[in-house]
Amino acid sequence: MSLGSSVTRGPFGAASWIGSIVRRMDWLATSGMLLLMLSGIGMAWINARSYDQELLSLSSIFLRSIIWTLLGLATFAVTTAINWRWIRTFAWPLYAANLLLLVATLIFGQDSGGNSRAIAIFGIAIQSSEVAKILTLVALATVLTRDNAQPDDLNATLLAVIVVAAPFLLVAVQPDAGTAVIILAALFGALLLYGVATRWVAALAALGVLAVPFAWAFLIADYQKERLVAFIDPNADPAGPKYQLTQALDAISSGGLFGIGFDGTGSIAPLPVQESDFVFAA
Repeated sequence: MSLGSSVTRGPFGAASWIGSIVRRMDWLATSGMLLLMLSGIGMAWINARSYDQELLSLSSIFLRSIIWTLLGLATFAVTTAINWRWIRTFAWPLYAANLLLLVATLIFGQDSGGNSRAIAIFGIAIQSSEVAKILTLVALATVLTRDNAQPDDLNATLLAVIVVAAPFLLVAVQPDAGTAVIILAALFGALLLYGVATRWVAALAALGVLAVPFAWAFLIADYQKERLVAFIDPNADPAGPKYQLTQALDAISSGGLFGIGFDGTGSIAPLPVQESDFVFAA
């Protein structure tokens, strides 16, 4: 029994659920994801060694990375096998749950460096903005693939903008500017692929430019402004907001293509946050 024929009976069908998943799985995409995950595990191992951690300790970044990698790979494999039509039937309940999770994060979220990006559910910290990226795309795709939707339909375009605007604003005020920009970029990409007239996309882009002063005044946090200023003027206060970036560039320059081992710059911790996006410099 295929998943396509069992949509009305539920997401998985009955006895042949596992077999259906294996048959429908996108093995090429799954293999690529596995290679990326193995690369991530390797970097987590390097990071754990830099901190002199016990690799198999529950507090070890390495062991936690392996656990989340296996869970993520299993989730990825299963979701590639689920019939997308079934997912579309639940797009709006998932979208509503998405908004509720974002609002709950703003109210009850764990504070980290001035941000409220994570909320604890059953003892597990959930970064709601990461969930929002996926569920917003599901809702956006549902809007643009309706039976009566046409590329020149202004109502469909406006509905797509509204669907994205709510999670975009909720993510931006956490603040998580990086994820907010990704959500906005997904909207423009989807509209272009959908075939919306270029003039409408250009009009949205113009509105975005006009909204920059408002965003600077009300949405962009002070530390984000400092980062932007440091990016524009690399020599401004190298020991301040630009310290992490400066140290990362120094570490990469010292290590070159193959690095200088566990006793190099990573071991003496020149980077304030080695396990962040700067893991290549750790």
